[in-house]
Amino acid sequence: MSDSRFKWVIPSCFLFYFFIGVAYSQVTSRMPALKELAHVDEAGLGLALSSLGAGSLLGFATIPFLLKHISSRTMLRSATVANVALLFGIPLVFNLESLCVTFAFLGLAFAYFEVAMNTQIICCACMLASMWVHLQALYLALHLPFTLLVWALTY
Repeated sequence: MSDSRFKWVIPSCFLFYFFIGVAYSQVTSRMPALKELAHVDEAGLGLALSSLGAGSLLGFATIPFLLKHISSRTMLRSATVANVALLFGIPLVFNLESLCVTFAFLGLAFAYFEVAMNTQIICCACMLASMWVHLQALYLALHLPFTLLVWALTY
C-alpha cells in the first residue's frame, strides 16, 4: 500500500467503528418506539432481540465460507450498505414478524461488518509490522557499517 493511502487507514477504521456504535445506539434508543410501532409487548420485544442474536450467530457461522470467496474489503463495503439499508428499514416494521426478520438481518449484517472490519485491521497491522521490519533492516544496514567504521578508527 502506498504512503498516500496508508495515512487514511487509521481514520477510516475509526470511522467504521464509530458507525457501528452509532448504528447500535440508534437501534437500542428506539426500542420503546419500535415496540409501539410494531404493536408488540415485552415478550415480543424479547423475541425480536433474540432474533438479533440469532442473526449474529448465523453471520459468525457463515462468514468464514464467504471470506474464502470474497475479500474482506468487499465484505466490509457490502455489510456497510446492508447496515444502512436495514437501519432505514427499521421504521417500516408493522408487526412482530417483520420486526423479527428485520432484526435477524440486522444481526447478520452487524456480524459480517464486525468480522470484516477486524480482518481489515489485522491486514493493516501486518502491513505495519512488515514496514517496521523493513525499517529495522534499513537501520541495521546503514548503522552497522558506520558503527564498524567508527570502532575501527577508534581502536
